[in-house]
Amino acid sequence: MIQAPTDNEVSVDFVKLAEIAQQSEISSTLLADVLGTDTKEIAESLEIGFDALQSEEVAQSRMSQTRLRELVEILVKMEPLMGSANSAFTWYRSELLPSFGASAEQLVKEGRAISVCRYIERMTAGGYN
Repeated sequence: MIQAPTDNEVSVDFVKLAEIAQQSEISSTLLADVLGTDTKEIAESLEIGFDALQSEEVAQSRMSQTRLRELVEILVKMEPLMGSANSAFTWYRSELLPSFGASAEQLVKEGRAISVCRYIERMTAGGYN
C-alpha cells in the first residue's frame, strides 16, 4: 500500500517534473535525466520507437507529445507518494494496479492514461485499490 508523505516538503524531483509539465513541448532527454534513465527506456515505456524520439520532428509529433505528457502527469501525481521521480517511474513500469490487473505503463500503452490518473486520485483520497 502506498502511503502519502507526512511532511509538506517538496522534493527537487517534483519541482523538475512540474517544470517539465509546464513546457509546451516535453523533451524526452530532459525527462530521462530527471528519472535517472535514458531516452531508450522512456521510448519503451511509452511504446514509441527509440528512433522516433531521436528524430526531432517525430519527437514533437502529437502522438509522442501526448504520451510524454501523460507520463509526466502520472509521475507528478506519484512522485510525492513514492519519494522520488525514479521510484515513481519504477512504480509506473512495474506495479500492478489491483483495479485493472495491469501496470500504469500497460494502461497508458492501451490509451487509458485517464484511468491511471483517476486511480491515483482515488487512492490518494483514501479510496480502495
